[in-house]
Amino acid sequence: MMDHMEKGNLGTMLDASEKGLDSILALHLSNDILEGLEYLHAKDIVHRNLKPSNILLSFSADGALSAKIAGRQHTPPPLFSRLREIMR
Repeated sequence: MMDHMEKGNLGTMLDASEKGLDSILALHLSNDILEGLEYLHAKDIVHRNLKPSNILLSFSADGALSAKIAGRQHTPPPLFSRLREIMR
């Protein structure tokens, strides 16, 4: 089950913003997204539909805006996992 993400999604935020995101906020959200992808990939899960509307936003415990990846994930076939091991 997904946490309640009270700030909506990144797509809506970008559409509503005339000037785009502040560079510090963009870096912070990018870091959250990359951490989420790293977590999924470590579990051999591929998202396959990463887009701004699938990046959900809320405030973290410290009051900062944070991002989480939403959507259906796909577990790749075993061959993909084996290729990852070989390429390391």
